[in-house]
Amino acid sequence: MKKLIFVVGVLCIGAMAQAVMIEQIQIEQTTGATAQYTYADGHLDWGGGGFTYLYTEGGGFFTFDSADLDVNFDLSSDDSAGGTAKARFDLVGNWTFSLYSDVYGINPVVTIGGDLNTGGGFGGKYWEEETGYEALDGKAWVNVNSVWADPTWYLNEVTNVYGFESIGWDTDGVAGLDSDITLNAGTGDLLDYGQDYTSNNGLTVTLWADQTLVVPEPATMVLLGLGSLLALRKRRA
Repeated sequence: MKKLIFVVGVLCIGAMAQAVMIEQIQIEQTTGATAQYTYADGHLDWGGGGFTYLYTEGGGFFTFDSADLDVNFDLSSDDSAGGTAKARFDLVGNWTFSLYSDVYGINPVVTIGGDLNTGGGFGGKYWEEETGYEALDGKAWVNVNSVWADPTWYLNEVTNVYGFESIGWDTDGVAGLDSDITLNAGTGDLLDYGQDYTSNNGLTVTLWADQTLVVPEPATMVLLGLGSLLALRKRRA
């Protein structure tokens, strides 16, 4: 498995030493993360976020009390067919995840951001598909262009505990983005993207540093679920 590090290149917070390697970021569902799609302008917005984990290659993890997603998409094409909603979206600007810890005040202790990767099989788009009643799943390959960690948080939570003095991302700076969206109760069957939807605390977003995403066939746009990805990660560990 590729060695994946949480930042582009290496971000030094102390002397160059062994780096902490992060496998994924997960913004937990039902605690504040929300997806909202507006048919009138074809705009999809992700915001908020709750309890968050950073998982390391060694099986450890860091926790954060809350998160703030700043991710915006515009509809590129509505590929719905046969009563199943499917669509592709363009990213507006950059995406940003901000992670907070109550111990260190109101400012984020970690921020990570980037854009969509145009070299992958998703064609530089975010792909989304209905996977069940009032349920959607999305996939994209993204570039990780920037990461910042608060020095006080890093010193206390990482360096003093584990001895790591730097964090970074794999040198290619590419990751897999997976979304699992539970629509508001009463939304009904989403036949296409000619209607609005809101998830209201029903959004889980995972950033996979090991890129364990399978590119769907354009005709069927079959997307692996989060459970399949977790199983694949365990098999590769």
